Amino acid sequence: MGPRHSTPDKGGHTTQKVIAVIAARNEEKYIGATIDSLKKQTYPIHKIIVINDGSTDDTPIISKNAGCHIVTLPYHEEDYLSKPQLPAVWNKGLEIAEKYDPNFVLISGADQIYPPNYIEKLIENMNGRVAITSGEIAGQGQSKNPRGSGRLINAQYWKKISGLRFQVSPGWESYMINKFASCGLQPKVVESLVSIGRPLRTNPTKSLEEGRGMKAVGYHWFRALIRSLLLFLKTPKLGIQMLVGYYTYRGPYLDCSNYVRETQRNTLGNKIFSHLRGVLQ
Repeated sequence: MGPRHSTPDKGGHTTQKVIAVIAARNEEKYIGATIDSLKKQTYPIHKIIVINDGSTDDTPIISKNAGCHIVTLPYHEEDYLSKPQLPAVWNKGLEIAEKYDPNFVLISGADQIYPPNYIEKLIENMNGRVAITSGEIAGQGQSKNPRGSGRLINAQYWKKISGLRFQVSPGWESYMINKFASCGLQPKVVESLVSIGRPLRTNPTKSLEEGRGMKAVGYHWFRALIRSLLLFLKTPKLGIQMLVGYYTYRGPYLDCSNYVRETQRNTLGNKIFSHLRGVLQ
C-alpha cells in the first residue's frame, strides 16, 4: 500500500502518516518517558494523542507540555483497566486520530518506553498482507500475536473491519487480530524490537474478563479449557475465574466468532488425526 500522505522525516524523505494514541489515568510517573521515546523515533510520528481518563495527578499537564493533543474524559472513581469500559475510552482518542486520516495508528499504554527505531522497523514489516504488528515487551515472554500496547495497525484495513474503532465488548482486544485473519490479513511480531514497560498486572477481574472475551470472539470450548487450565496451574484462583467468565458469558458474540470457532475446531481435528496416524503407523 503506497503512501497517501507526505510527511517529511528528519532526512527530508516522505513518510506515511503515523498517529500515536495513549490512554492514561494517573500516570505522571511514567507518561513523560513514554512520550519522550515516541518523539525520538527515527520514523516521525505526526501527532501524539493522550486520552486523559479522569486523572487527578499531573498526567494532563505533562502531556500538554510535551505538545500532545489531550482528550479529557470526566473523572470516575473506578479504574477501567481490564474492564469492559476500556475500549470506549480508547475510542474517544480514535475519534480524534481519524480526523488526521492516518496511514498507521500506534496504540500505546502510558508506561512503555520504545527503542528509537521501533516505528521504523514495524513499518518495514508492514508488507504484503500484514495488517497489525508489534515488538515484544521486556520481561513478558514471547507472544505469537501483537501486544495490546505497542501495536501498530494499518488504518485503512482497520477502517474496513470496524471503522477505526475498538469493539465495545468483551474480547475487544483480540477481535481485531481474529477479524483481520478472517479477511485473509496477517499479524506479525518483530521479536528483535523490545520495549520496556511495567510488569503485567493480573487479578481475578482481568481473568474473568479474559474468559468472557474468549467466548465473545468464538473460542472453542476445548481451547478455552486448556488456556484456563494452564493459568490454573500457575495461579488457581485466576484459572477458575477465566473458566467462569467463559461459561457464564451469554453474548453478544462478535462477528469473527464463527471463523474463530471453525478454525480452532479444524486445528484440533488435524492434531488429533495426525496423532492417531502416528500411533497407527
